[in-house]
Amino acid sequence: MTSARFTIFFCCLGFAISALGGAETPAYPDPEDDFNPGLLIFVVFFCSGVLFLVGFGAVVGGFLAMVIATAVAIGVVSSSALVAIVNRRFSSGFRALRYQITALAVLPCGVGAVWLGAKLLNINLASPHVIATGSITGIAAGVLMAWILDRFTLFAIHRFASRIPHHRAAFTSNPCCEMNFATFAFTQTCFFRNGSR
Repeated sequence: MTSARFTIFFCCLGFAISALGGAETPAYPDPEDDFNPGLLIFVVFFCSGVLFLVGFGAVVGGFLAMVIATAVAIGVVSSSALVAIVNRRFSSGFRALRYQITALAVLPCGVGAVWLGAKLLNINLASPHVIATGSITGIAAGVLMAWILDRFTLFAIHRFASRIPHHRAAFTSNPCCEMNFATFAFTQTCFFRNGSR
């Protein structure tokens, strides 16, 4: 029984001495070791937050871009359909669709051309002015390009139709054939079908 008391006493004395010895010699960090786990945790959380926000912004931006593109496409198609219904001709609706698509396709080129011209000529234009001027320029150039394409197509159709004696009268008397090669091809298909019956 006394040996058990001595063993417990020496164990407690050893723990006390080791605790006092540890308290007397505090461990100082090595000045050459600049690793800080708290700073590492902060950096990991900060980078995770930044990546989350960038991903969230990309998803929201992509969704909004799809919504805007869908709205523009629906507006272009519906306005072309309205033109066709009001004029009661498919060719006028198709022509309006072609004009709008050409204007929308050339619009970014107009913005890029105005921005490049401002940089090359050292003209100080703010971004809203570059976008507004470039949009107007691009839309005007797109409409002009569609108009030139219509005139060229009309010239080519009349030259092509004048060389075919069988379809000359039917082509020139058809009201759908104004400046529209697709309508011409459609009418030619209808004529061939009617001729084969």
